[in-house]
Amino acid sequence: MSHGYIVVTLDQPGTAAASVWSDGVVTPLIADKNTFDRYMPLARSGPSERAIEMNGVALPGGIIPFLANDLSFVLDQLELVNQSDPILAGTLDLEHVGVFGMSLGGYIAPEACHRDPRFKACLAVDSGKSEVVAQLGLDQPVMIIGRDADTMRSERRKAGGWPDAEINHTIDSQRAIFDHNRGDAYSVTMKGMHHLNWTDAPILSPLVRWSGLAGPIDPYLGFTLTNDCTRSFFDRYLKAARATQVCGDSNAEPSVQIKIRLADPRQSSFRSLPAPATAPTLAYARTDPTRRRHEKGSVGP
Repeated sequence: MSHGYIVVTLDQPGTAAASVWSDGVVTPLIADKNTFDRYMPLARSGPSERAIEMNGVALPGGIIPFLANDLSFVLDQLELVNQSDPILAGTLDLEHVGVFGMSLGGYIAPEACHRDPRFKACLAVDSGKSEVVAQLGLDQPVMIIGRDADTMRSERRKAGGWPDAEINHTIDSQRAIFDHNRGDAYSVTMKGMHHLNWTDAPILSPLVRWSGLAGPIDPYLGFTLTNDCTRSFFDRYLKAARATQVCGDSNAEPSVQIKIRLADPRQSSFRSLPAPATAPTLAYARTDPTRRRHEKGSVGP
């Protein structure tokens, strides 16, 4: 329980560091480079692509719709829990469910919303979007949290990072879903953040920052900014707290840039949104370690 929310996390087999099944079997991360080199193009595939397979499994539309089905399955299971679990029965408000993800999860979360209207709000962090989601947008409100291309290239110079093709895909698809979304849309750019700043890694060891794997922003400030935007966004759209100022105080430093496109175009705006003056708290974050270890050509987190 966090700020009135019940938070459910997924360990998706092959994408998490390790997934432990009920019978004790452990499925490790798919981390060999050959698999990874095939994996990212699948993330960007769309329905117009030819039939795709991975490990003998047909993936119409690429790997992201396949993984998004896991979120709907979890929601199905939560409905059963809410009906019959001896402790949690009747305690879950499944009419107000949001979804958020970072890195690979930032592809999967919007795809799940596109496919399943039971998800009422979507937040995606530092990732591109699948072709369908980018071009069609969502009916649900969406918040995209990321960084600018210059920051991504600075990360690559210091510690290894995404190639230009993926940087361009990330920025372009983030812009596309913002422009095409049918629900309210928020685009939040946080300067000084590297990919690992949205994980616990920067506070676990100073080596993460010294090596350039984390950006120059104070890691606790990065957590505060992310937490404030995340919580205020979901408060507004899941708790109907319409008076909530999404992303908090507008008079503190350092600045975060937020672009807002509301469903009513007369209310759209573009403004600079500085950091909130609140105490830092740790947020749940999920990354795909294969990005760092293989594509970026550097040591793992």
